[in-house]
Amino acid sequence: MDHGGLSAPQVVARVTPLFWVVLGTALIVGVGEIVLLAIAGRFSSVRGRDRGAAPPQGLRVRLAVAAAAGPLMLAGVVIASVHLGHARLLAGLAADEPRQNVASIVAGLEGFMNAKSWGLMLLIPIVALGGTAAALHAAAATKWPPRAVLLISSLFLLAGLSPFLIGAFLYSAQLIKLLAGVAGVDPVLKRVMILRGIEETREVLDRGAAIGAVGIGVALVVGIAFVVVLHKRGLVRGGGWWAPGLCLLAAAGLWLGAQPLRAENDTPWPASPGAALTINRVTTPNIDGPDPLRPAEVVTVGNDLLLGDGAPLSEQELRNMLVVMRNNYRLLHPGALPDEHLLIVCAPDTRPERLIEVLSLAKETGYTRPAFAFGHEYAIDRPTMGSVRRWHWTAAQALIPGVGPETPMPIMALAVRDYPSCAGLAGAVAGARRAGKIASLSF
Repeated sequence: MDHGGLSAPQVVARVTPLFWVVLGTALIVGVGEIVLLAIAGRFSSVRGRDRGAAPPQGLRVRLAVAAAAGPLMLAGVVIASVHLGHARLLAGLAADEPRQNVASIVAGLEGFMNAKSWGLMLLIPIVALGGTAAALHAAAATKWPPRAVLLISSLFLLAGLSPFLIGAFLYSAQLIKLLAGVAGVDPVLKRVMILRGIEETREVLDRGAAIGAVGIGVALVVGIAFVVVLHKRGLVRGGGWWAPGLCLLAAAGLWLGAQPLRAENDTPWPASPGAALTINRVTTPNIDGPDPLRPAEVVTVGNDLLLGDGAPLSEQELRNMLVVMRNNYRLLHPGALPDEHLLIVCAPDTRPERLIEVLSLAKETGYTRPAFAFGHEYAIDRPTMGSVRRWHWTAAQALIPGVGPETPMPIMALAVRDYPSCAGLAGAVAGARRAGKIASLSF
């Protein structure tokens, strides 16, 4: 998506939902946590000089709660930002207008991914500040040794929670870099790069989750051991079970609430022939093509519609895209034969003049082996996304005069202007292929 020459920070601010709200919340919470840390240090020095001047226990409890609430408040705003980006993405996937489809998906993908990386980048230091301030005030409120409480809380934050957050941040940041790096790559290599890149970046997230799970377990064991030792020494008083019980119930509720998300992540998706065909919203001629669909650049054409790989383009922009993709293919495949294949998705009533415009651009840019793609729509059910449209694709291969078939077979000459619409021409191309021939399209 074109951002008009904006710098990287300006682009992030522009595409990220609630960007300024997240930033403002982070600044307010950060300042508040620093103030609470200063208050904790001041109260500790006062208590050391004059125990009678120590602040009341109720105040320390409220300060501890306030320190813990800061990161939670920021996390809530970050979650809202991520949710808005995700909602944009889902709205784009469900859109019926082909011209807006790609723009909506790109906007949602940019917002969704930038919201995660941007939010986590701000949340990680706030969690460290808030955890430290909460630990100091909680130690004073419970009259437990501050060092022990600070050690246990630091162990939980550094060894337990931080690996989760850092792993998620690195995963989202590397995924953004991956998707930006495949722009302009031919469809076959793009699919390989994306699948392999997702597997590699997923390892970062899995590693952070594994380290965090072990760290939380270690923090729990160490915390229990400290409490037992301090209790035997008479340095801590017995406490009630209502607070741990509430925490346990909250954890169980969050785990149960995440069940649909886990199911969504574990449910496999059907194989995708490419982004432009997966998000297609153009009805094609009701034909079963005799040829399998091979990955190639996709041009979608209608009487008032022209898309290149799913994005609305003018004729000149489409020509430029095809030239760029062809040059990139040569750079990425030195010494290999040029890829001359092009997929044409056309609405059944598309006039021959529109098809000739596309075929002329294909011939000019060296894509002399066009194929008509035929899609049959069906639906799949997802745990959280509900019913999602998908397409089953077949094709019918053709030629532009000047090249021969890749395998020996008779050639059938077809004049594009002899057919009133794309449905008639595509049907004739498919009929030629079923007869063991290949159509050569003259225009």
